[in-house]
Amino acid sequence: MDVALGERRDWPRRAFGALGVAQAMPGLHQYWHPHLLGGRAVGSARLGGEQVALDAAAYAEKNWGAAFSDHWWWGQAFPEQDVCVAFAGGRLRLGPVPAAPTAVVVRSGGELVRLGPPLASMAAAAGDGAWRIRGRSAMHSVLIEGEADATAAASLPVPLPERRALELRSRQVLAGRLAVTLRRGRRVLYRGESSLAGLEHGTTRPGPGEPRS
Repeated sequence: MDVALGERRDWPRRAFGALGVAQAMPGLHQYWHPHLLGGRAVGSARLGGEQVALDAAAYAEKNWGAAFSDHWWWGQAFPEQDVCVAFAGGRLRLGPVPAAPTAVVVRSGGELVRLGPPLASMAAAAGDGAWRIRGRSAMHSVLIEGEADATAAASLPVPLPERRALELRSRQVLAGRLAVTLRRGRRVLYRGESSLAGLEHGTTRPGPGEPRS
């Protein structure tokens, strides 16, 4: 593949990334930051013996930490050319307290809204084939609903740093449906839908027809 990125919509200069103040907390299992919220990837790719021209919307994120959660969820879509939606979350423990934090980012034109703890109340439900994210802060609220054919999901490897190994724990679809509604107070800032959403559900349980590790 040989592509160039143009018309970039990078994360604006802010004190923190997608996780807000949590980004500065040491010792979390996972950190997540979508740093490229739009652009064009133009070039070509060779698939087998065929040369294919590429001209596609571009998105990029960073994901780092010491370990993956036993259960996590993720999604990204471009409902319109100048709109980007992304979310990520998972179950973890903060000392003896179990938690399931989720962060949502919606860019619509020149406006960027970030929702996540501790400044927003978040609720998430995810399983093979269905995703639902709700978030509410003092100013904004968001509802994201995703669905996909679970049998069409690809099994992707997840790194296990402590074992220096890989494990098939991620189930990801690249053409799911995602609907998003973003409000400021009662006013709808954006409502849209994509049929080309990337949606992921990760768990220690094997996918359909996969052996247990």
